[in-house]
Amino acid sequence: EGGPIFWVATRFPILRERAFERCSMHAAASVAVAIVGAALHSAVICTIWEHASYWAHVQKMLLANFSDGVATYWIVLLAAHAFAFRRHARDRAIIAAQLDARLKAAELATIRLQLNPHFLFNALNTLAVLMREDEAAADRLLERLSLFLRAVLAGSTREETSLAEELELLDHYLAVEAARFGDRLRV
Repeated sequence: EGGPIFWVATRFPILRERAFERCSMHAAASVAVAIVGAALHSAVICTIWEHASYWAHVQKMLLANFSDGVATYWIVLLAAHAFAFRRHARDRAIIAAQLDARLKAAELATIRLQLNPHFLFNALNTLAVLMREDEAAADRLLERLSLFLRAVLAGSTREETSLAEELELLDHYLAVEAARFGDRLRV
């Protein structure tokens, strides 16, 4: 009995827009289910035991169990709606979490785009100065800057990185900043 009722509940849910129409339809369906249930029950009973009349037994079953059949229909209908609402709420929560993750990723990308040009321009200015003053230091800075940029680009597509990768990125960043600030930077 629950299967067809679940099917009807998902096919014709009771929604605010069409509540009266759907409740009327489900009321008629609950009466039909109660009658069909009594008829099937009577058919089984009349097959097993002899009775004077099948229709008399159907009437007897309807008088005794009609309200139970209608109540069963509505209980199963409400359970089906509860499952549907729960599934809908879970789906909405998943979508909201996915949108939140996308928003966080977009915010992080925006921050990276804003910070990286300043860091890069400062590093290039430092490199230009070092090219005139200390060519070996300029080579070391250029190498560390390229390692830093590679690490940033490699990590920008992933949501998670290991602590070792973060520490390596930090090491490259600090090497570039140390070339810029010299003795003024202490870590």
